[in-house]
Amino acid sequence: MRLAVLDVGSNTVHLVVVDGRPDGSFMVVARERDTLRLAEAAFPSMILPGEAVDRLVASVARMRAVADGLRAGAITGFATSAIREARNGLDVLGRVREVSGVTIKVLPGVEEARLTYLAARRWTAFSARRLLVLDIGGGSLEVAGGEGERPELAESLPLGATRLTRRFVRSDPVRPEELVELRVHALALLGPLADRIREAPWEVTCATSKTFRNLGEVARALPGAPTPAHEFGFAGVDGQTAPILTREALNVVAGYLAGTTARDRRSLTGLDNLRAGNVVAGSQVAALVMQAFGLRELVLAPWALREGVILETLGELGPAERELLEAAGLLHDVGYAVAQSSRHKHSLYLIRNAGLDGWSLRELLMMGNVARYHRKALPSQRHGDYLALEEPDRLVVRRLAALLRVAEGLDADHFQVVEAAEVVDEGSELRLELRARDDPDLWSAGQNADLFEAEFGRPLVPVATEVV
Repeated sequence: MRLAVLDVGSNTVHLVVVDGRPDGSFMVVARERDTLRLAEAAFPSMILPGEAVDRLVASVARMRAVADGLRAGAITGFATSAIREARNGLDVLGRVREVSGVTIKVLPGVEEARLTYLAARRWTAFSARRLLVLDIGGGSLEVAGGEGERPELAESLPLGATRLTRRFVRSDPVRPEELVELRVHALALLGPLADRIREAPWEVTCATSKTFRNLGEVARALPGAPTPAHEFGFAGVDGQTAPILTREALNVVAGYLAGTTARDRRSLTGLDNLRAGNVVAGSQVAALVMQAFGLRELVLAPWALREGVILETLGELGPAERELLEAAGLLHDVGYAVAQSSRHKHSLYLIRNAGLDGWSLRELLMMGNVARYHRKALPSQRHGDYLALEEPDRLVVRRLAALLRVAEGLDADHFQVVEAAEVVDEGSELRLELRARDDPDLWSAGQNADLFEAEFGRPLVPVATEVV
């Protein structure tokens, strides 16, 4: 499978096209990048202006053309804090989809942390039992840690390099009092999380962002930074060796950068104009993170959020099917607008005839059928709208509806108590282990797993493993 992943970040838009392999790994085919600085454009009103929106639309359309030219079978897009926090972010993504046909999903900060952790965990190939992962983006700092592929801890804090630069770095070079304000602010946000981090004996800490890699490059080029000249580093599953950045070297770099001008920094190894502008704040928060968390060294791992999205997408449903399931889930109860009785059938009718921009008639019919089978009768040869689909599309509908039925059962009261779910293969059956804020409706979910068992050949048993 050839997959294109589009990353709309706070500063840049990245496209990476990969070929998925049967073992779940991948090979990069091509990369593209546009620097748009969306976070700067939105500051301080948190509204993306028309000019920035036009640049984003043009960038996504260009990258869609690149992906199509490389014959990518699917394209999945995601956006992080700049879009997530912009008051017109969803409207902007609607326009992007209308023009380019690309649907971009807004990732919550905690989801960013989880996917970044997944990437680092796979890259380290389980060389560490307990792994901590740090990522400083333009708008936020993500922290995640654990032992398995799903982190036990995942947090997102508003401590991104661009955000802190715009708020605190008002002089060139930065004034000491501005640094004091930045440090006090950062430590106040890091404090509650620091207590939890220090409690656990992390065997390896990976720093995955461009900010950390830039700081590592500056440290290796700076004469006063204590970096071993012949250190081997940390070898990952892709054969790459990641350098190590020590706390002592990072402190030297942060102190040095605090005394430089933007012009000085542009001449440093590894810093382009964008990074030269926000690396002072980035270096300060990086040093404070190591201090607050009690860390001695960082592995500058090459895999991060994009690789996490690639790994998860290749390992699950295809992006097109995931998008259909998400849309059907959002709209499955729209039939209430007509009547409570037979609302699932009314939902099918409304979705099928909605004429939603960006969706083909075939996709709307599939989406409507998935919504129709979230309750009551299973797909049948007697149902005309189901028979109107080609057989491959009927298979997709049955499998997506099987998942939606279980989700509907778990959230029958619409209180959204389930916070996380994990499937555990028990051989004869699959256990759906749930983390919830209150007791989930396990009986309804079990009853609604009838289509799942019919399609996937094994019963699904929901279990509440943790109620918080």
